Amino acid sequence: LKSDVPEAHHITHPAGIYPQKHTLPVRFHDGEEREVVQELMGVLPDTAALEFLAYEAEKPVIIKEVVVEEEEEPEPWSLYDSVFVPRLTESDARDFYESERVWRRAFNIDWGRIRGNQRFAKLLIRAQPSANARQAGEVVASVKAVMSKYYRELCFIFDYYSAQGSGDVFCIQSNSYNDFCNDCGITNEKVRGVAKADLAVLFTSVNVEEDRRDAEAMANADKALVRFEFLEVVLRLAVARFITTKATADIGTALQMLVVTLIMENVAP
Repeated sequence: LKSDVPEAHHITHPAGIYPQKHTLPVRFHDGEEREVVQELMGVLPDTAALEFLAYEAEKPVIIKEVVVEEEEEPEPWSLYDSVFVPRLTESDARDFYESERVWRRAFNIDWGRIRGNQRFAKLLIRAQPSANARQAGEVVASVKAVMSKYYRELCFIFDYYSAQGSGDVFCIQSNSYNDFCNDCGITNEKVRGVAKADLAVLFTSVNVEEDRRDAEAMANADKALVRFEFLEVVLRLAVARFITTKATADIGTALQMLVVTLIMENVAP
């Protein structure tokens, strides 16, 4: 084919970039399609007179069958498949949870240790010096009733702060004891008996075993609070926080106020 396009419109392509010949399907003015072999190194046909046709090759459609396997639902978790199974034969309750009988027995043991301590009698005399023998018995009964009512919550709190220290997990270390007092809002530098220095003295005094040769005293960790000592600390904190400040004159009421308004409000068991 020879183009009538003037020489000025001829396009010359440099050698070595394109192939020597190229075949394109084109449609001429008469509507007929023919294969045109064009010398690329020569003159290109008039692009205005030719309509290049673009053909899109049909791509094969590959259909794959995807099989979605249904996941098996895991069996629901059960205590009987857990690490707690040995409790059924090894715990005092012979159950996954502590029974009422076990809680009652634990409280009686802890209360007996507090009640049999000479420090407890001295605390009652100092807190309510005008009480006679009958009134002293009523005070003891009142304190026991309040302590028994919140015994489980206090045990849970004891377990929590025992786990915070770096020593024996069954004892509260001095740092955890200070955290407990701070968390509950008990520490108060303006109130005698609950300032930081007073709390340190209280921690030390409760740790003193009256009979070091006793089997329980020998098993009692030094410089740490076991459970019944923690309960005694709570009782002494109640006296310092509410009896000394004359917020109340009854030690049982003071214990109730400490547990309800400070401990339970600030430390969730």
